[in-house]
Amino acid sequence: MKKSFLLLCLVGYLLQAQNFNQFSLEAGGGLITPLRGFDNQYKSNFSGMRHFEVGMRYMFTEFVGLKASGNYQKFVNDPGGAIGTEQYGGNLQLYYNLRPMISDIDRFIGENFGILLHGGIGGKFAKPLGGLQTERILHLLGGFTPQFKVSDRIAIYSDFSLHLDLLQNYRYDGGLVSPTFAYQKGIYYTVSFGLTFYLGKESYHADWY
Repeated sequence: MKKSFLLLCLVGYLLQAQNFNQFSLEAGGGLITPLRGFDNQYKSNFSGMRHFEVGMRYMFTEFVGLKASGNYQKFVNDPGGAIGTEQYGGNLQLYYNLRPMISDIDRFIGENFGILLHGGIGGKFAKPLGGLQTERILHLLGGFTPQFKVSDRIAIYSDFSLHLDLLQNYRYDGGLVSPTFAYQKGIYYTVSFGLTFYLGKESYHADWY
C-alpha cells in the first residue's frame, strides 16, 4: 500500500512537470587541455581550441534531467601539429538544475542566469594522428554549466568539465604507453561555449520554470 502511494505521488509529480518544455538541443565547442597523459619530452601540453560536442537533453522535472551527447576532440602539439591524438565518442550524463534550489536567485544574479551540474559516463574511440591503430576508451566526466537565457527558446552556455580517460594504450601525444600495451589513465579538462535550443509548445523550459 505504501509503495503504491509513493508511486502515485511520483507519477503525479512527473505529470505536473508537463507544464514546461523538457527537451533541448545543445551544440558547442572550445578549449581542451590535458593535465596528465602525455610525455614531458614535448614542449607542448597538446591543448587548443579543438573540442566539439552536440547533444540532446531531457528534463524529467525542473531539477533533474538526462543528456546524451556526441563529441570530438583533437590533441595536437603546437607548433607543428603533426603529433597528437584524435578522439570521438558519446556519453550519457545526469543533470541537476541548481536554479530552483537557490532562494531569491533573481534578486542577486538576474532572472536570465542559471547553472547546471552534471556528471556521467561514456565511451570513445581514439587513435594517434596519421596512425591506423584505434582503441576504445571508457570515459568519466563531470562539471558545471552556467547559462544565460537570451529568449524563451534560446540560451547561451559556458561549461567547465573534468574528464578521466580509463585504460589508455596511447598517450595524448600519440605515443604508446608501453611496448607491452600497459594501460594508463589520462586526465584533461574542457572549457566550452555554445547554444541551447529549447523545444516544445509550452512557454517555459524546465531550466527556467
